[in-house]
Amino acid sequence: MNNSNLKYPNVFVLGVPRAGTTSIHYAFSSRADISVSSTKEPGYLHYCSGAVRNFSGPGDNVATIRKVQDYADYVSLFDWGRKFVVDVTPSYFSDREALSNIAEKCQSPKVIVILRDPVDRAFSHYSKFKSLGRETLPFLDALTVGVERVSEGWNYNWDYVQQSSYSGNLQFCRDQFGADNVHVVFYNDIVNDSAGELTSMLEFLGADAEGDLQLQKTNLSGEYKSGLHKFCFDLIDSYKYRLRKILPTAVLKRILPYFHRVKSNVTVKNESLSDADRKAAIAFFAEDIASLEKLVGRDLNAWKS
Repeated sequence: MNNSNLKYPNVFVLGVPRAGTTSIHYAFSSRADISVSSTKEPGYLHYCSGAVRNFSGPGDNVATIRKVQDYADYVSLFDWGRKFVVDVTPSYFSDREALSNIAEKCQSPKVIVILRDPVDRAFSHYSKFKSLGRETLPFLDALTVGVERVSEGWNYNWDYVQQSSYSGNLQFCRDQFGADNVHVVFYNDIVNDSAGELTSMLEFLGADAEGDLQLQKTNLSGEYKSGLHKFCFDLIDSYKYRLRKILPTAVLKRILPYFHRVKSNVTVKNESLSDADRKAAIAFFAEDIASLEKLVGRDLNAWKS
């Protein structure tokens, strides 16, 4: 069967991880003209070319199970009667094979890329893995071993530096999809004016931007308040990705936002990054920040201190 007979989304929110994409997913899901997948981050375009990805890092097997690897399962996640069908999978941004798959299989898709201060993003990702019991190293040590970990078969998310280096992959996106089809959003702008940034995204898509647009905080990093909370939510996490096969899409869209709200209420924030560690971490990203400034035409001095 050729691509012309297959259905694929016409909008992708590509990334980056830990930059508010879950909130965007649920904000879009409230609109009658937009269909997002019934479970977030399906990830099918990582696998649609037949790639076999057996990662060996701590917890990587669970993360892989959560991704959709069958076309029929992928198609079933969306309501194809909506004007905009949106795949929100932030891990696509750093996977050029996935980006090439999207460009090959989709007809002129619109692409939204959300970028976050690279040190803040890396530390948030690190903190999330630490809260899950997957990360054991101090932050700066973890930054230095990312390439080694990936070369040993760990998931690419373990390379916090590569995941927070944006200029090369953003240029690749522009080359693949056309600069006019790539909309860059900055995480801090969403934090400061969520309604304005959501309006900007909808206008980029060509959607009606009228109405009350709200973002809620979801997928927060942090430690659970108790061991019992961690046990319960780890158990629910392990099963919620299987529910998509047995529960109707409408039911999933109602219960999953509630799940995230409850989960956020039983976590406490991790300790903040020290000034000394932040200064040391910036050195990992200085060159890429300079390249990104030229690419997007924006002063990113706030990321340099």
